[in-house]
Amino acid sequence: MSEAMESILDARLGANLTALGWSADLSVVRTASPTAARGHNLIVIAPPTPAYATPIVAGALNPLLNAPPPHRRLVVVAGSESIQEWADVFRGLCRDLPLRILVADSLGRAASELRLEWAGVLISTVSDAVELQKQSALKGETIGGIVLAWPEYQDEADLATFMQDAPKEAQRILLGTSPNAVADLGERYTRKALSIAFPGTEAQAQPIKTRTAAVAWNRRIPALRDLIASVEAKSVVVWTVDTRLHDQIRAALTGTTPSAHLTTTADKPAELVLAFDLPTRADLIQLGTAAGRKSPVLLVPPGTERYVRSITSERQAIALPGFVGRLSTEIDRRRQTIGQQLDRSSLELGLLALTPLFERYEATEVAAAMYELWVDRGVSATTPPPTPVVAQPTSAISTRIWIGVGRKELAQPGDFVALLTRELALPRASIGRIDIRETFTLLELSSDTDAVRVAAGLNGKLIRRRKVVARVDRDGVKS
Repeated sequence: MSEAMESILDARLGANLTALGWSADLSVVRTASPTAARGHNLIVIAPPTPAYATPIVAGALNPLLNAPPPHRRLVVVAGSESIQEWADVFRGLCRDLPLRILVADSLGRAASELRLEWAGVLISTVSDAVELQKQSALKGETIGGIVLAWPEYQDEADLATFMQDAPKEAQRILLGTSPNAVADLGERYTRKALSIAFPGTEAQAQPIKTRTAAVAWNRRIPALRDLIASVEAKSVVVWTVDTRLHDQIRAALTGTTPSAHLTTTADKPAELVLAFDLPTRADLIQLGTAAGRKSPVLLVPPGTERYVRSITSERQAIALPGFVGRLSTEIDRRRQTIGQQLDRSSLELGLLALTPLFERYEATEVAAAMYELWVDRGVSATTPPPTPVVAQPTSAISTRIWIGVGRKELAQPGDFVALLTRELALPRASIGRIDIRETFTLLELSSDTDAVRVAAGLNGKLIRRRKVVARVDRDGVKS
């Protein structure tokens, strides 16, 4: 660590950061760590891999080690798929330090733990964080800092609710994939923030051919072994952001032929180049050059697909042989169940419900999300088809408000939720479906809500820098 950083950053945190392979010679470390340690707000542009946040959260942890209040905490709000990966990042960074790390994977246990006095880190999805707030387990006075991990991929409505109850004086650190992706979120949640980008994030996307392997965060190390076994190559390089998992990777790859060279430099040439972490655009260009005639392989965890599409336009999916072999029988059964449903049902109601999503996402992404919801609810191949959902009669539909702001102004559901809950003090439960069209939005409210008052309150407010015009919508007629 540099002398300037040593004077600000706790020596134990600095030592752990250095042990993980982070050098003060890297500009983002030299700038971000001390800035975060001073308690300033930050916007950091980086690929959606928790490892990139290590030097930033090291600084944010600094106040917790220097005479912290009895139970001051850093709260990390992340996607459900990556919260365990975040926990691993903090375990490496907080090694031998008196800081606790709590993952809110069980709301009951998390609520009990939060009522105790301890300093450390809470890692949670945004929906679980909102629930912990409702239970008065996560209290504002205990929150010293908030890390919003790639919020452009999270539920904006829940995010607005969580941040509404967050203390104004708490430090805010926002991680995003690009300045454009988090511009509005940054204005809303990180006042007077210093913006920092990892080197290479600003590079232009190149038509680099890549191979991608979809794999869970906690399956990435076994996936490396499967890839080396299935792809013929005389030399192998595994690229990572830092050295945090190098010992585990070496142990897992013992005995593979050829043996793999681990590096944090993206320009090491090899016949098979594996990107264990997601690269910046500039690093991807270097990885492509290092791979030569054969394209590099990117491990793509859930929730990062959109980022991967943004940095490369030519992708070839690789099916991991070990993973596919273990699950092929169950997958075939599930396909058969879905096919039976397609054969027996006309699906008009389902198509009506999903059509608005097809306007915002690719059909394959919508289908994959529906599949995950189906699996999460414990549906198996032997489960009988669900009872068809009966559409509500028109009389049961909530009151609607027509608002003259839509997709043309880049409006998002979170914009409306934030305005209604903050400016009009409307309960989140009163807000129903938000149907954003090209030039306007239809907002449903619960039947016991005074829609006339809400429409009047919305008039003249700003959404995406445009003054709102709102009227109660009755049977499609604005009034």
